[in-house]
Parts: sequence; C-alpha cells; structure tokens
Amino acid sequence: MKILDQSQERFIVQSEDGSVMTYPNNPYWYLKLVEFKGERIIYELSPKRSVVETYENMVFNVHGWNLLGQKGQNTITPRHKLANDVAVAILNHKDNKENYEMFNELFIKFYNKAKRNFDVEYLETILKEHKERVKVTRDGYQVDERFIVQRDASAYLLKDDLTRGKYLCVHAYGTLPDLEIKDGEKLKVFSSHSQQILSKIQYLLEPTPNCPHSHCPKDEICKVFSDQLPKKLKSLMQREFTENWFPKSFISNTTRDEL
Repeated sequence: MKILDQSQERFIVQSEDGSVMTYPNNPYWYLKLVEFKGERIIYELSPKRSVVETYENMVFNVHGWNLLGQKGQNTITPRHKLANDVAVAILNHKDNKENYEMFNELFIKFYNKAKRNFDVEYLETILKEHKERVKVTRDGYQVDERFIVQRDASAYLLKDDLTRGKYLCVHAYGTLPDLEIKDGEKLKVFSSHSQQILSKIQYLLEPTPNCPHSHCPKDEICKVFSDQLPKKLKSLMQREFTENWFPKSFISNTTRDEL
C-alpha cells in the first residue's frame, strides 16, 4: 500500500489494485503503514518473543516465554480490540530493546479479557452436538483426540498421549462481535471470545475451503493450516475431507486410492 496523504487524524492510501482507502492514524495503522510499508507486521523482540500478524489485518499470533506462572512458550491470539496495544508494545520495544514490560502486559490484558468474556455454559451447550468428537477437559476442548482448543482460544496439536503439542494457527474468520441471544424474556450475550473458540473447533471438526488468505486457492483448504499438520495426519484428513480439501477438477480425475 502507498500512502497518498497523512494527517494527525488519518491516512489516505492506495492499494496495489488502485483502490483508495482511508484509515485512522492510530498506533496500529501507523505501525502497519509507516514502519512496515503496508505489509504484514512480523516482529521479533528476542528469540523467544515475537509478534506475527496473520493474513487478516489486526489479528496476531503473539509468542512469549515464562509468563503468568506458565513455564515455556506462551501463545495468545489477540484480535482487533487489542491491535493498538500490540502496536504500542512493538513501537515501545523498537525504542528500547531491553524493555519487555508492555509486551508482557499484552498477555495480562488478553487473559483478563478472555476470562471476563468467556461464556462457558452456552458454548458447551452448543458443543453437545459433537459430544462424540469433542471432549471437554480442564484446559479446553479436545477435537478427535488430534487437536485442543484452549479456553484462551489458542489451538494446538495433541501428542499421542493427549498432552499439548505444537502450536497450531487456525484462522477464525472475520471480526466476531458479541452476539445477543434471546432466552425467554432475557437477552444473553455470546461473546466474541467464545465465538472465536467455537469457530476454531468447528473448523477442526471439518476444514472448509474458500480461505480468505490472498495466497490460497479459492476452492482449496487453507495452506497456512494444512502445512502445519504432520504428514500422517494431513494424509488422513485429506481422505476424510476429500471434497473440501481438493479442487473439484482434481477429484474428478483421481481415485480415492490415489489420494
């Protein structure tokens, strides 16, 4: 993206296809447009601390280390409402490479927000539909004994002993606002955080094509997701979800034994 004009309130930019857009001059868009020239925000604070923007603006995978009483790697997936906080943490570190305070605070803000907005009762009512495939545990939701989506909305592969394995980037589509649901005379709120968890579980139950990432073919499974899978699991899921996984032109000319 090319900046055409900039003021204290906004940026006017031109995208590669020639369209002109206006964005607010806030920390996120300043970092995105000025510091990263309109590209994805990918920033390493140290070998064990990093911020990687997904292929959707304002959605991040943030990796920390030994935070909030947890040993080893910590991963959170802040979305739009925390985008400015993520940007400020990066800008602060760029000014002072020894300061991780604002970066570490991201984890506290994320977990406090997740805890406050987590509607476990309604979420688990919906998941009863998949009780044969989704197991509720202390840490979150195991899917087919292959994956776990934790209560903070981060997803991981499961090892053979069902302990947590490698972090898994699963894209929850779009901005998910809080949803009001009428229950008799009362209105209940199904939070955006709970919807994010549900969206990831549903995707892991049945990966669907038409990925929003610009580099993924429109009629195939997201490559960001599929490239993270171990070879054996990827092959197994390709057989289970053949019609979703491959383009129709490929399926029509291939037998199942060849997949």
